[in-house]
Parts: sequence; C-alpha cells; structure tokens
Amino acid sequence: MTQDNDVTSRSIILPTSRKPRAINRRSLLRTASVGAAAAGAAAAFPRITFAQDSTPAAGTAAAGTPVAGPGGSQIIPSPIEGVPDVYLSAPEPFVSYDGVPGSGGTVRVFTIGYNPPPPARDQNQYWQELERRLGVTWEVDITPQPNYGEKSAAYFAGGDLPDLFYLNPEQNASQQYQAMAQGAFLDLTPYVTGDALQQFPNLATFPQYAWDNSKFQGVQYGVPNVQPNIGNLGFYRSDWAERFGLANPQGPDQVREFLLACTTGDPNGNGNPDTWGSGRFENGWRAWDNAIMSQMHRVPFNWRVNEDGSLTNQIETDEYRQMIQYQRDLFAAGAYHPDAAGMTFSDAQNTFIAGETGHHYEGFPSFFGPSSVTGRIQLNEPTASTTYFLPVGADGQPGVVYNGVGHFGYVGIPASLGGDEERVLELLRILDYLASPFGSEEDTFLESGIEGVHSARNADGNLVLNDQGRAERGDLIGMFSGLPAIFYPEDPQIGVRLQTGGIASRSLGIDDPTQGLYSAANIELGAQLTQLGTDTVTAIITGREAFESLDAAIEEWRSRGGDQVRQELQEAMQQSS
Repeated sequence: MTQDNDVTSRSIILPTSRKPRAINRRSLLRTASVGAAAAGAAAAFPRITFAQDSTPAAGTAAAGTPVAGPGGSQIIPSPIEGVPDVYLSAPEPFVSYDGVPGSGGTVRVFTIGYNPPPPARDQNQYWQELERRLGVTWEVDITPQPNYGEKSAAYFAGGDLPDLFYLNPEQNASQQYQAMAQGAFLDLTPYVTGDALQQFPNLATFPQYAWDNSKFQGVQYGVPNVQPNIGNLGFYRSDWAERFGLANPQGPDQVREFLLACTTGDPNGNGNPDTWGSGRFENGWRAWDNAIMSQMHRVPFNWRVNEDGSLTNQIETDEYRQMIQYQRDLFAAGAYHPDAAGMTFSDAQNTFIAGETGHHYEGFPSFFGPSSVTGRIQLNEPTASTTYFLPVGADGQPGVVYNGVGHFGYVGIPASLGGDEERVLELLRILDYLASPFGSEEDTFLESGIEGVHSARNADGNLVLNDQGRAERGDLIGMFSGLPAIFYPEDPQIGVRLQTGGIASRSLGIDDPTQGLYSAANIELGAQLTQLGTDTVTAIITGREAFESLDAAIEEWRSRGGDQVRQELQEAMQQSS
C-alpha cells in the first residue's frame, strides 16, 4: 500500500498492513438491510458462518443520506458495522477530553516501527507537546518491523515488560501467543466491559467486533488498535472489460473470459502481445488466489466447523479442489503473466500499474484516491478505470469475502501491574486520549502536530504534515488510534465510493472460526506447512505436477503437523465455548 503524506486524507488500512494512523475514526451505524442480505446468503450455504448473523441491527440513518456530524461537519453514516462513516467536510475542531490522563510519572512503551526513528525528545517539539498533553514522560522503544519479533522475545526473556506493550503476533512475533497463554499480561475484561468501560468514553465507541477479535483464548489481554472489518476484493481494469464487451464480469465463466481476453485481446491497442490477465503474490495453500478465485468457489476461511464441532481445513474441501483446478486451467490457457510464479507483491502491483495485467489484488482501499494504485495508472493512462469483482459462484449465487479481523494489534498491560489499580486506570486513560475522535482538537494534534510547526493548511483549509511533522511524529504513537472514518478532502465522493464498496464486501463477509485460538503446533510448524502449500500449489497450477499430487500433499500436511494443529484448535474451541 502506498504511503499517504497528507494525513488529513483518510484511507482504510486493513489488518495485514499498516500506515501510521492514516485512517481515523467515527461512529459506526448499522441497519438491517445489509445484514438481512448476508443472512439470506448464509441460509443458502449453511456451512458458512457470516459475521453479520450475530450482529443486531442498530441506527436509523439511511445509507447515502448526509447528516450533521460533529463540529459542523457533514457525514454519511455507514449502514453496517465494520465499514466507517464518510466525512463530506472536515469538522471544526472541538474539545473532547477534559484535562490530562497522566499523573506526572514515566510511562514505558514498546511499539513497532515502520518509519525512520524520530528525533530525540530534546530536539522534537511533537514529542515534547505529546508529553505535556498526556501528563507523563513518554519513554518509547520503537522497534523496526523486521526486528519486532526478536525484540519482543527479548522482553519476555528478561521479564521486565514496558507499561504499554504493543501486541501483534502476526508481525513475526508468534512468541507473543505463548506469553499471553502463560499469563504475562493482565486480563483487562473488568476494565473494558459493562459500566466500567464508560469511564473511557473514546474506547467505549469501539465496535464490538474489534474487542471480540482481539481476544486471545476468550480473554481480553489488550485494547484493540481498531481497523475497519472489510475483506479484500480483487480489482480489474473496467475500461478493458468494456472494450471486450464484458462489463461487470461475474462468476467463474465470465471472469475466465475476461482474464483470457486480457492476454489475447490487445486491450492497450498497440498490436503487441504484452498484456495478460493476472499476476500473483499470495503464498501458502491459497497461493495464486488473488482474492477472486477462492471467493467465487466459496472456499472456507482457513477452517470449516462441522456439525459435531470438529474442524475441516480449507484444503480438505471440494471447494478448494475446484478452485485449484480452475487456476490450473487459467495458467494452461495463458491467463497469468509469464513471470507470475516468481512474483512478489511489488512485482504484481507494478505490472498492474504499468498496464501489463488486467487484474490485481491488495488492500481494498488502495484503489481509491489520487495517490492510489488506480491514480498511478491514470498518470499514464488518464482514461483508465478500475473496479472490483463482487464474487459470484458458478450457480449464480453470491460468493464469499474473507473479513478482516477489525484491528491491527492491541495494547497490553503487564500482569505485574495487576495489583496497582490506579496505575492500570492511568494507562487506560492514556489510551483513551490517543483514541480521541476524528476532527477533535486532540485528534488534530495527534495527527498533524502543532500548526505552523509540523503542518500547514492547504488551499482547501486542510492541515498537511510537513517534513518536520512527518519526521518528529514518526511512530511515537503508531501503536494506537481511535475509531476509523473516511475523509478525502480533495474529493469527498471518493470516500462515498469506498464506503459503497466496503458495504458490498462486508455483506458477503465470513470469519475465520479459529480467530483468536491458540495452537502451539501452529506456532512451531506453521511456517513449514505454509511453505509446503506454496510449493504444492505452484507446482500443480503451473503444470509441473499432476493435479492428483494434491492428495499426497494434503496427507503430508496432515502427518507433518496439520492434524495436530486441528486437534489443538478443536480443544481451544471447546474451552472457549
């Protein structure tokens, strides 16, 4: 995903990626309409669990109807939880926090870093102002992402954990699961549920999915860094599709026809055989998937829960086999870029931007706005356009979309502080301040620093970080933000389109039934089993191995640890229920 330097341009970050607070917050409203559609789809395919089935309807605003928002703004409330509101205009800053959350002492923080280290405190006006506002000395250990897991393990080995500890096991820090299982972090459930949560008014706005999906083995060990709960969709060159007479291709047959036409139909009109249907960059057992393939075939989200409570892995299902055969046929027909087998994410993105492929998959909002993937294509091809595939099965019934988890990590408090009630409450108040609502005076500082020092207003009156602001802010507070919102000041209608697509994606969303469950075998063997999947799928799709070799590979997966992972997850499910 691209780095957006204008932090007033809100773009959604999905849980598998991260930009510092580039999307921000607003309340999420729900209506029955989309939830009812999802429930209908679930009834058609009873083995699929739709996230919306357990989400009660709430809110009364109609989708697409602007209403008055905070600070004199205009917003379009989202009709479904997990998809943010859209701001059509920026709020006038309003005060949302009374006083300071801290008591004057030192707060030690461990967090992940994606930006260059900020200047030291005595040379950093943002850091100094942050401490004044928080009422504490902010001692932060910002560890670059590649070293995050190693540093995390070092803290656990030493036993002296910082007061606020950013937890994100998926960022090469799987040992954090073991630490939580062994009781290294405080159970925050008594502080962030029921009436107790109301003393933290900003945290109280967080949607339930963020709390639920950030639990580990059913326990709330951290406060979630909230993200939208939108699954990713594959995007395609809609201008090419219209040129082929295939506007809005739906279902496996039409998608195949479009991808093959990209290879044989000369969509750029230069007479050269230099375009193809798709690249790839996924790894593991869904390698080559690019979002649309498994979604059309309704492959389970990692696991399927059977009626007796047992688990079936995605690779053991008929839907998965159909998906692999579909991709194998596409490769044989020439739909994939000739370099696809060795492509990285960057390779796949660049071929799409360069007009070499007609289909690409990455974080859903990466295709919206001037600096997006689509915007970069249009720099060279002003008439180019993209849109998303909504998955439809071969039977004409809706496909599925894999929901995000709705957070990008969570902030834990060491169990050693469990006997110090005031200290725990102080730390939670600090997180509550960092979750200040979009457009508030507090949020304006957190996002844009001191006006005239770290940011200046553009022609539209929106604050834009300057070089000093970007450098001094860095990842000082990158571990945490508040409720997401969508705001594109250069063109608010971009946000409307993004919200519409997010609603469409969410209405087909399914959850991983093992989300938040711990398997020691999965931590130990997961990387090996993932590589087995990458090697197997690549060999079969490219024709180097017969399709029948999939059966032997699945048996190898079972014997090398897959069955052990299954057993441990089943036991964890029983315990959590």
